Amino acid sequence: MLNRFLLFAGEAGIYSIAGAALLAIVIFYVLIRTYVLKISELKKSVRPASPAKKPPPTPEEARGFTRKTDLMDQLSPEGKKIHRQAEELVKLGDLRQAARLFVSIGFQRRAIDILEHNGFIDEACHILMDMKAVHRAGALYERNGMLLNAAQCYEQANHHVQAGKAYHAAAYELTDPALLKKALLSYEKAAKFEEFFDVCFRLNDIPELVRVAKAQRHYSSLLKYCKLPLHTKAITKEINPYILEHMVTDLKPFPGDLITLAHLLTHMNNEGLYRSILELSRTKQLLEFWEFVPEETAIKLCQYLAKSPFEIPKETLKSHGEAMMQFHHQKAGSYILSLVKALEKKAS
Repeated sequence: MLNRFLLFAGEAGIYSIAGAALLAIVIFYVLIRTYVLKISELKKSVRPASPAKKPPPTPEEARGFTRKTDLMDQLSPEGKKIHRQAEELVKLGDLRQAARLFVSIGFQRRAIDILEHNGFIDEACHILMDMKAVHRAGALYERNGMLLNAAQCYEQANHHVQAGKAYHAAAYELTDPALLKKALLSYEKAAKFEEFFDVCFRLNDIPELVRVAKAQRHYSSLLKYCKLPLHTKAITKEINPYILEHMVTDLKPFPGDLITLAHLLTHMNNEGLYRSILELSRTKQLLEFWEFVPEETAIKLCQYLAKSPFEIPKETLKSHGEAMMQFHHQKAGSYILSLVKALEKKAS
């Protein structure tokens, strides 16, 4: 009896331990699952919302970015038959006839691509011209190196900047100066004056350069082309004292402009220019132009100053006199400095 009781108690103990273990496992699972769910919800609350999908475009919107002429679903059964015939001709190498068939069913883009990629540039451009897309024909000609044709198309389409560039490039490729004249007209219509002046200079058409520079008040552009004595002579013949004064005002203390100023002083016997130059004392660097002035020109300016009816501030005269002495114009510099002393004596 005792043995049976002990056996029952042992079995009951084993079952109790197993039940407790099972209960502990269930509780652990519930805790882990609750933790994982809370972490997941937290991530969802922090994660930015994904952008909403755009609705499919309406037919009106689709026309904005789909080539209307190249849509198969717009073709009638007869059109699809012609399309198949055209593709067969492409495989056979009859590209011109294939292009004609493509154009007949509104597939101009396909026809243009086939013709351009196989070297039939004129035929491709004629399709664009028939479509009234002359500027696009110009771009097609240009990317295939046919610059004169490109320029003519751009000109016809009133794209004057591109026309000027294409005529300019074609002039050098074909060594035809007459094309530079066409580039001039295009640049002027496009108000691209720096390019216009550059072409004028290359053509040595100084009167035309001065005409447009005066009309547009591009006085600094005139200075750019006075760096050689020959050009300075030609330009100063075409301009008046008022423009000269503005040119001098636009000068900067750079080596190129200093040489330009020296050339202007050397080749222009003009009282307004003399006065403008004498009034230059803004920076010490600008007065270094005396390094490039011949001695006889410095003396000529002194002679003018001796009979000048106006007065120059003594500080300005002193700056010029010292600059002359520094750059070996001893006679002219001494004369200028003597005038300064006379003015100082008169003031005292």
